[in-house]
Amino acid sequence: MKRLVALIAAALSLTMALTSCEVTQIDWRNHYYVVSGQSCVDYGALTVRNGTGLTDPFAPLNNGRELEPLRVDVVKTVYGDMTGDGINDVAVLLRCSYSATPRIPAQTGYEIQVFTRNGVPVARIWPPEHLGFGNRAPRFNPADFFYQTKGPEAGHLITGVSYYDDPSDPQCCPSGYEQEVWYWLPHSQISKGTDGFVSLIQTING
Repeated sequence: MKRLVALIAAALSLTMALTSCEVTQIDWRNHYYVVSGQSCVDYGALTVRNGTGLTDPFAPLNNGRELEPLRVDVVKTVYGDMTGDGINDVAVLLRCSYSATPRIPAQTGYEIQVFTRNGVPVARIWPPEHLGFGNRAPRFNPADFFYQTKGPEAGHLITGVSYYDDPSDPQCCPSGYEQEVWYWLPHSQISKGTDGFVSLIQTING
């Protein structure tokens, strides 16, 4: 009887292992996303193919509003246990952009979406609001976007953020730069009562 129970338990464990899809097994360059518009220029839903795609301007989530098709590119993915639960997560850096048309100016924004096992969405991360200047939003720097594995900041997502530090900064060239360390703070007041990432430590890149 004990052997039967052990065999059943082993079979259940194997079944769970086989049906559980790790984030490294998912093709994030061919995946469905919903961008929020918080820092991604606008909101919308799409399935990217080979790392790029256009949102549906007539999607139901637009609440009857006709949107310009928004281009979304998967710029970079990084893997690591970012929520501290022992399960590997992925942070997907998305770039959203409008080409200039008679109706709209050219615009670009970035959004990070974090997923865990089985592709379950965990959270969105936007550049810190305090770095915004007028209608010019801060931007994540893809070259400075990684999961820290060593030192006091090990286990955390790191992002570089460019921002407009001066009114005279041209649109092409923000003069300010910060590196953000993102901490997972479940159900805390600072994360507004819900699970979420909060940037607690900032270091200026020299």
